[in-house]
Amino acid sequence: MVLQYQPHTYRTSSGPKTLVTGDFNSDSYIDLAITNYIDDTLSILLGNGDGTFQTQQIYVFERGSRPWGITTADFNNDTVLDLAVTLSGSREVAIIFGIAENFPFVAPANIYAFYNKESVPGEIQAGDLNNDGFSDLAVCILPNETSNGFSIYLNQGDNTQQFQQPVLGFDYIVDGKQNDFTGIKTDGSARTIYSIDFSDINGFFDSRISMYAYPSSLIRGRFNWDELDDLALISPQSDTMQNLLAYGYQTFTQHIYLTDAYPTSIARINFNNDSIDDVAVLNCSGTVTIFVGTDIGIFHRSSLPFPVNKGSRGDCARSLVVADFNKDGKDDMAYIDPEAGSIQVLLSTNCNA
Repeated sequence: MVLQYQPHTYRTSSGPKTLVTGDFNSDSYIDLAITNYIDDTLSILLGNGDGTFQTQQIYVFERGSRPWGITTADFNNDTVLDLAVTLSGSREVAIIFGIAENFPFVAPANIYAFYNKESVPGEIQAGDLNNDGFSDLAVCILPNETSNGFSIYLNQGDNTQQFQQPVLGFDYIVDGKQNDFTGIKTDGSARTIYSIDFSDINGFFDSRISMYAYPSSLIRGRFNWDELDDLALISPQSDTMQNLLAYGYQTFTQHIYLTDAYPTSIARINFNNDSIDDVAVLNCSGTVTIFVGTDIGIFHRSSLPFPVNKGSRGDCARSLVVADFNKDGKDDMAYIDPEAGSIQVLLSTNCNA
């Protein structure tokens, strides 16, 4: 399989920050949603099902709200995807409910204050954290002189479309799964919190893994033959991708691989259509490097670079996502090119295409 860079790019509004995918208008095609930090908007690009997207539709937030992170889930269990957006300027979290129409989101958003005005919300993840059948939220705090970590918003699940205010917080950048969290601590270590009791801030088990050169982003995946979740992380300071293979309770082995200069984003991909997850790494220049997994968890050291954005001269490319945009059963990719104010798309094809 090869990845072909699409010559057509898709304009966003000013200052695109974070990208998420989902079928927002319930037509079975993958769509895109992008937060635009500078002009306080959200761009919605509806997919056509053939790897192309329609011109952006714009959702406007309050001036100065500075939308940052974005995630998607069905928060009110009506079978239609909704969006959750962190507003770093106003220190809030916005929930925008989907209605499965040509403009698939209803205004106004439900707004929730962040847990204190000294902290700035950044990235956000959705998942059923307390196993009650409703999607909850974990919100990262952007590190500063006085605070860092994350906060939890639990979905009340009573058809009122309401979330509880944050119930607890930890000093991590998170990737949540059920009521477990794996994250990167601000001291550069990777840590996992197991079996959280949301009624007791001390009701969890914690493990720590020393990491190399301050990783900035992580994903979970199954990068070898077993049924255990493994981890992959990127470290921009050292131009590396680090693979942590789980082989027992709270126990990992670590392997380190070189990337291109200054990796900014990492995603799980099935590059060669086998049962082992592979890793895609987006670098600052817009090149994408694929690390192909094996049964024993060692990635092929000859990575496959795709020069997809040679002309970028300003801000680093960021926010890599993987999805099947043209319904051919193969993983495609998209990412934000902030220099051009656009979305770049790469479609997978067969090697003999």
